[in-house]
Parts: sequence; structure tokens; C-alpha cells
Amino acid sequence: MKSLRISLISAMAFILVASCSEEQVVPRTNPQVKMSAVENEASLGVKFSATIQDFGSDQIIEHGFIYAQTTNFEYGETEGPKIGGGEQIAFSGAPSESFSEIAKAGLQGGKRYAVRAYLKTAEYTVYSSPLSFTSQTTSGFQFERLQYAEPLYFGDTVTVFGKNLSNQISNYAVSVNGQAVTVFDLQKESFRFLLPSMLSFNAPYQSSSYLEFSFDIAGKSLGIIEEVKFREPEFSINPVPQNYGPRLEIKGKYMRSDASYVIARLANGEERTLDAVYTDSVIFFQSKVAFESLNPKLSVVVRGKTYDLENAVRLNPTELEPDQSIRVKLGNTISLKGVNFNSEIPEANEIILDEGGLYFQPISVTNDTYSFQLNYKEHPYGRQIRVRSKVAGKVSNNSAEVFLTDPGIPIMSYSGVQLTYGESSIVTVGDFVYQRDGRRVFRIDPKNRKVTQLFTLPVTGYDKFVYYYLLTDGQKLFLYDDYYSYGNEGGVLTVIDPNTGDKQVFPSMPFLIEQPEAMYAQDGAFYIEGGFVRGEFDITYSKNRYKLDLSTREWVQLPGEFKGYREVSKPYSIFDFQGKKYAFSNEIVSNQERLVLKSFNPSTESWITEKTYLENYQVLRFPSVAVGDYVFPQFSQNHDLRIRWGTDSFEKWDRGVGQFNFLEGFTFGFNGMFYQIGIQLIWEFDQSYF
Repeated sequence: MKSLRISLISAMAFILVASCSEEQVVPRTNPQVKMSAVENEASLGVKFSATIQDFGSDQIIEHGFIYAQTTNFEYGETEGPKIGGGEQIAFSGAPSESFSEIAKAGLQGGKRYAVRAYLKTAEYTVYSSPLSFTSQTTSGFQFERLQYAEPLYFGDTVTVFGKNLSNQISNYAVSVNGQAVTVFDLQKESFRFLLPSMLSFNAPYQSSSYLEFSFDIAGKSLGIIEEVKFREPEFSINPVPQNYGPRLEIKGKYMRSDASYVIARLANGEERTLDAVYTDSVIFFQSKVAFESLNPKLSVVVRGKTYDLENAVRLNPTELEPDQSIRVKLGNTISLKGVNFNSEIPEANEIILDEGGLYFQPISVTNDTYSFQLNYKEHPYGRQIRVRSKVAGKVSNNSAEVFLTDPGIPIMSYSGVQLTYGESSIVTVGDFVYQRDGRRVFRIDPKNRKVTQLFTLPVTGYDKFVYYYLLTDGQKLFLYDDYYSYGNEGGVLTVIDPNTGDKQVFPSMPFLIEQPEAMYAQDGAFYIEGGFVRGEFDITYSKNRYKLDLSTREWVQLPGEFKGYREVSKPYSIFDFQGKKYAFSNEIVSNQERLVLKSFNPSTESWITEKTYLENYQVLRFPSVAVGDYVFPQFSQNHDLRIRWGTDSFEKWDRGVGQFNFLEGFTFGFNGMFYQIGIQLIWEFDQSYF
């Protein structure tokens, strides 16, 4: 068994060796090709010709030519261009023994090129040796048409169809409206590019736009203007109204544009241009304008076309924080708290006041605080002022209370009344104040802020008087009227009940006296002290004292003298305080001029010195005014003085407004306040704010 197995293996080996020795071996060869000619074919192009030297043993699947610009072929370059490194003319399958083709694409006249023929198998590519040539003028790129989806928008694909297209990206320079684009997907008869993300539109259009396409392909330039239906922008209402801020937003779609502004249209026809930034879905624009409405009228320019917008932007109203109460003086800064002030345009924030005598002046503004000043414009106003904000035509629902702590405020107008300078003509009786203007008497009602003419004295007699006076005993009005004393006629007293209008005219004064230095009514009597007598050629000064008894209607001369230290008697500034009558006067005390305070003793009908002051303020004839615990004297140069009753010194107080606004001596007290008549206004002074 063992020997038989060995014999079988040997026999099989012999058969295999014999079989191999009988097979014939065939050698493998590569194809070979040679450039045979390069000929310029006038304006058609350049004709390349090649000859097959050996088809080789492998199947040829493609053949053709490769050419490209060269700069150093003459200097020993023998490699030449290869597939992917130059323009390619390709044919499928194997060629005949010779083949040729006219090259039209990628050739520029006057440029130096190198060309090679090639044969391609499934495994490799063989090239001929290169030939060089200089290209003459050729037809080059030939445009056929553009293809794109309409409406067109940024980023969309545009396909260009044509002939003689170069297959080298480096040979393409394409732009749209001057904006360069990147070419891709090169085909034999087409290429593609994306519309740029931003284009410049210089001319307006209606439903379409004209786009300028520029092609520069392998030295061949071509410009085409194409009417294109471009996508219209779509604007939407922002569901959430916006607050004022550095910028506002317009929402929508397809809004991208080279425009950089938004137009705000105002009611007076004015237009404001606002800087803007455009994106596809949002236009951001500055809010630097005083909008007249919470739905401002805007216009936007998108790709050369203007769109008027009514509701694309909605603004939140400005609102004040509730329950704000501010105490301040005029001219000081007031800061209101709130939400959504227009911080970009301070003047867009208006303040609405319920007092017409004031105006506001802006200081600063943030989104939640508006600061301003209140100033006086020569009209009446009150201390408690209701303030609201008004922005974009919308008045705030909430209001703030501003309480003025200035010493004085003009509470009412007082025009058309002639104020007689230098004479006592204003008194307080009960709930009213009375002021005399010649033959007319006016009633001032400070509570209700009005003035009425109470009555007019008859013409007969009164029109001849030279000086007019108005006094009171606290209940009735005392009107005293002077004649010129050299006419030998004395003054006349008329007493009027202001509530009923009842009038009593008393006998003329039998003593010749003019311009009394002191007049007052007390306990049913009327008193006159001092004055002068005007003769035909001279003036005589009087220190006499006179009394009219209202019950007996008789005039008498009182004992004693009116206290004057000069030839010209000094007047008294008389006032009532705590049920007594007092007067300030100037007298000589220890050979020095001093201010003194006197009180009237009804039983002796004489004045008693109560106090002598170190100061010597010059007294006017007008009554001083007592209000509360203070007395406001009537001095000629010191208008802002008061004295707390029972003290020895005067203190200065600040009116808060210039003295030039006031008429000297026209002051009165009422309801715990000090009042002074100014030019066309009555001012109220509250001592608690001095």
C-alpha cells in the first residue's frame, strides 16, 4: 500500500510540468502618441493633430488634447500640461491612427501655450511630447442663456449656458452688479454660481430689477443686462410693541438690501433719515426722532424701491410710576420715575402741567427717569401741580404731584387796575381785600382768585381831589380825599359798608392840611396827624393832630404833636395786631435817628413808644402787615424784612423772585399769608418756606 501511494503522486507531478512547458508567453506594451501639428485656424481657433505610434496592449478608453499657457517652454520645459492642469479636449474610446480637433475654449490671442496629446486606459494615462504655439484671436466663450428660479433672491443659483467654455476655474471672472461671484460646477456647455449675499441697486424699480452680469472667461469679456423679477420684501406687524431705545426693529422676510437708512415721515411733511442695518428678517434702525404716534409712519428703501409702512412698528406708551410726590423749588431739578421714556431724543418727552403759569425745561433723560426744571412765565399758578408725561402723542395715565416750596407764587392776575403810587389804598376786611383806584373800589377775592369792581364814586367832587386814601377799622371802608390846601378846602371822608354798599359822607375837614403823615380809624373815630399846608408861594409843615368823631360828625384838633424830628414830618407805618394798633416810625433818640415801635392808647388818644431799635430802617407811609406771629414792616429800601413779635431784631427772608416784580407798599395779609401786588399779578408768600 505505501509504495503505490508514492507512485501516484509522482505521476501527477510529471503531468503538470509537461503542461506548463507547452504554454506560449505574450509580452505587454503601452500605447504611444505623438503631436503631429498645431495650426491657427484664423478666428475659429487652433487645430491640434496627433498620430498613434502604438495602440499598446491595453484598451484605450479616452483620448484627446491638453493645453495650457506656458512661460518657460523655450527654456527647457518638457513636461507640459497634464489632465487637470489645463484646458482639455476629450473623446471617448480609442482613436483611429490619427485624430485632430480645433480648440476654441480658453485661448487668448497673443498668449504662448503648450499642448500635448494623451491616451487614457483604465490604469494609466500616456502623453505625447509637448509642442508650443502662440494663439491668434479666437471666438472664445459664446453666451447662450441664463437659467434661475423666479422670483430671484440672494444666494439663489444661476446657471450660465454657452459654448467654448473653459474648464479651468482660474479662467473665470464673473460679477453681478459689480459684485464678484464664485463659479462652480463647470460643464462642457454650462457653469453655475450663487447670487451674491448683497447687491447694490442704484436705480429704483417697480416689479422687477435690472441686474448687470459681467463675464470674463479666458480673456473673452461679455456684459449682459437682464430684467429680473426679484423677490418682494414682506413686512409683518411685530406682535410685541417696542420700547424706545438705541434702535427699533422692523420685522419681515426678504428685506436684505444695500440701503442703510429708514425714513420717518412727520405730520408737517418733514422727513427724518435714520441710520439702519438690513437683514433678511429684521431691519434695525435708530430711534433718534420725536415720533408723533405710537404707530409711526415710516418708509424703507429695499433694493431700490421705497415702501411706506403704517403698522410695521408699534411703540409702547410711556408711563409714570404711580404715587410720586415731589417737593421742589422753581429752577431746581425734578426727576420723574417711569418706564419707556425716549432716552434718545430728550425733547421728545413732553411734560403736561395743569398750571398754565409754568413751563418745563428738559435736563436729562434715561429710559426710566426724566429730569427737568419748572420755570415761571409770568402767569398765575398754584403750589400743587399735577404733572403727566406725553410722548409720541400719548399722555400718561398716571400723574405725579409736584409741590412748590418757593416762598412766593403768583396766585392770580391783577391787570387793568391803576395802582396809585405812594398812597395807602389797600385793606383787608373779612374774607375780602379792597383796593382803591381813584374813584373806583375793587374787591379782591384771594380764595376764589378773582377781582371785581365793587363800585365807582360819583364824579361830582371826587374828580377834583388830588390824593386818595383807603383805610379800615376792620369792618368798614374809610375813603379820604385831599384837596390842594391852598384852595382853602379840607379833605372829605366817606365811610362805606362793603357788604351792603351803604355810604356816609362826612363834613369836609375844617383844618387846612394836605397829605397827612398818619391816618387811622379807631373806636368810632377817624384820625389824621402831620402833613403840610401848601400856600400860594410856600409850603408850611404841620405837626398837628386831628380827629373826626363819626357819631357827632365833628372835627376837632387833638393836643400834642405828630412826632417828627425834622422840618419834614416822618410818616407812621400803622398796623393792627392782636387787637391793638401799632406803628413803626423814625425818631431822634439821644441825638441819633432810630426806628421805634409805638402803640396807640385809645383812652388818651396818644402814641406810646414800645421799643427802640438799633437799626434805623426808613419807614414808608404804607401800613405794615401782621401775619401770624410776624410783622412785615414797610421800609423804603429793605423790602424783605420781617420781625417775630416780641423779639428785638429783624430777619431777612427770600422772596424767591426779584423785587422789581412788585409795587412798593401794595401788601396785605389774608388767611395767614402775606400778599404783595406785582405787575399784573398778585403774589402769595407762605412763611413756612422762607
